[in-house]
This record gives sequence, structure tokens and C-alpha cells, in this order.
Amino acid sequence: MNTITSYKGIRVEDLAVTAYLNASITGVADVGKPITIDPAADFTIGLSGVDAEIHGVLTSYEPRVQDGVKTGSYNPMMYQKFTYSGTAPTRGGRVVGNGAGGVKAAGAGAGLNTVVVAVNTTALTCEVLLK
Repeated sequence: MNTITSYKGIRVEDLAVTAYLNASITGVADVGKPITIDPAADFTIGLSGVDAEIHGVLTSYEPRVQDGVKTGSYNPMMYQKFTYSGTAPTRGGRVVGNGAGGVKAAGAGAGLNTVVVAVNTTALTCEVLLK
């Protein structure tokens, strides 16, 4: 029997968290990218910077122009496919933000919220479980 195993679609919807969005998130195109909690403001997230820990994936974007803020939701526990830069992450390894809306292989002791389950070196993508 020939089958394809995939974790695509694993989500824990009850864990979707609403937050303010910092200036690094500019629109709907950022949905699906890795995010990090912004240490400069309460209840605020931004795109994961270079070597930043990944705290979740942006799952929605809402510009609340009338309130003068941007909000969105993120999911801290889910499965997501990301583009990667640099050396391919290893299966079972960890990733951190690359500062461009994707990920890169984590250095020692970093990326502890993540585990890589699949890598496509042709498409430069990796599939990651966030925990």
C-alpha cells in the first residue's frame, strides 16, 4: 500500500489567541508566518526576527482603523509549513525565525518550541510542529 503521511491540518483552535500586531506585520500576506511575542508591548506580537524564538503562527489579520490599532490571532500550538533560508533544517531538529517571514535552522539551545518533521530541499520548505 502506497500512502502519503502528512500532519497538515493539525490545529488546536481553542488555543487561538488574539493580540495587537506591531509594525512588522503589515497585512493579510503575513498570515501563516512565524510570530514572536513583542517584548516592548503587552499583548503584542510581531513577525519572528533573525534568530528569534517562534511562539506561534499568525492566523488572522484585522486592521481596526476606527480604533487606530491592528489586531490578529495566532496559534501557539499547531503544524505549519515554512520556507527556510540557509542550511536545511534537520528532521527532529529545531528552527528559529529568519527575519524574512520564514525560518532557519536553530543553533544550540534555541528553537525549543519547535520540532522539524519534514524537509523539502528542492522547494526550500520544512514542516514544523509548534508545541
